[in-house]
Amino acid sequence: MMKWNAILIVLLALVPSAIAADSAQVLIVVGPSQHPPGTHEVAAGGRLLEHCLEHMENVSGVNAHVIESWPDKSLRDQATTIVFIGDLFPPNRFPHPEQNLAEL
Repeated sequence: MMKWNAILIVLLALVPSAIAADSAQVLIVVGPSQHPPGTHEVAAGGRLLEHCLEHMENVSGVNAHVIESWPDKSLRDQATTIVFIGDLFPPNRFPHPEQNLAEL
């Protein structure tokens, strides 16, 4: 249930910016998962979110991209919205957590 609430919040936050911009660039950062396969597939959840965002009937021009590592500066700069999905906050799980947090 919390997962769907988080997705709903992201979608509600995205809609106004998607309408205002020619196209919205959503970067979905999938963090490492401690759950065994089949129990909490964060990568699959990221791909599902990507598909849903790109195929919304009421909002066009949304492009989403899923990555499984910390995004480089060019990806972060291109993004209208960044979504993090993982067991813990992904910037803390990837290498160089202090630098990752500073770059946000």
